[in-house]
Amino acid sequence: MIRRWQKFFLLATFFFVFVFADKVQAFSLSPTKYLVTVDPGSNETIQIYVKNNELKPENFKILIGGLKQTEAGGLLLESGLNEAEKWIVTKTQEITIPAGTTRAINFDLNIPAGAYPGSYVLGLAVETQSKPSNSGVVGARLFTILLLQVAGEAQEVVSIENFSVPWLVFGRNWPTKILLKNNGNVDTQISGEVTVWRGENRRAMAKLETGNRLLPGIFRNLDAVVSPAVFWPGRYELQLKIMYGLTAQTATAYTTIWYFPFWSWAVLFLICLLIIFLVYLKKKNSHE
Repeated sequence: MIRRWQKFFLLATFFFVFVFADKVQAFSLSPTKYLVTVDPGSNETIQIYVKNNELKPENFKILIGGLKQTEAGGLLLESGLNEAEKWIVTKTQEITIPAGTTRAINFDLNIPAGAYPGSYVLGLAVETQSKPSNSGVVGARLFTILLLQVAGEAQEVVSIENFSVPWLVFGRNWPTKILLKNNGNVDTQISGEVTVWRGENRRAMAKLETGNRLLPGIFRNLDAVVSPAVFWPGRYELQLKIMYGLTAQTATAYTTIWYFPFWSWAVLFLICLLIIFLVYLKKKNSHE
């Protein structure tokens, strides 16, 4: 006769097996990041390891591509993003891995003699060919980030491609649109600020949320809201200053904005009424 605590144990075991075990990832990939430093004209072989966590054999497809950085700082695998994709090949285009087994995938690096020094970011991806029973997703994909450092002189160059604001604002929250590009050959940490000036007087400064390091050749959009403590309407100048790199270089851009708060329109309306009234009085007196 099964006691009450034994029944509870059996029910808990079944619940764990059929609910939590179903959440196990269908396959895993290691390492998740790979840093390789090479010289121009050199060759090297690297390996990644794929483990099939399914209860049956699984077919996998091997992919190589560049990594594209999103505005939020995430990474997407795409082909044709940079020339370094041509430098790495694998003889294993597809592979079948038995259940619970790990297999190594070899990749051959062939660096051209004239390769430009700097950092190249690649993705070594593994994709399932069928629908994994655990994940419920067709074509689930994981990738290893390969950071390829080609020896040579590093160049840190970040440019401001766009810095714009509305030409006219009524409130004290001024939105700005910023587009940056890393024109160098290494990934770069960036920071920045927007300053509001009127003449020689600084009215406000806002720090920018710049996100993760900016990869070579990548654009990044930034949105910032400046809230200056200004009272008088008129024309104001905004300065964007971007600091980047180990050598603390800067890039600067300027734009202008017209600030007319709602109260200034009321004052303008009253002034217009006053002018009209004075003109009316003048005409009336001239007729008398």
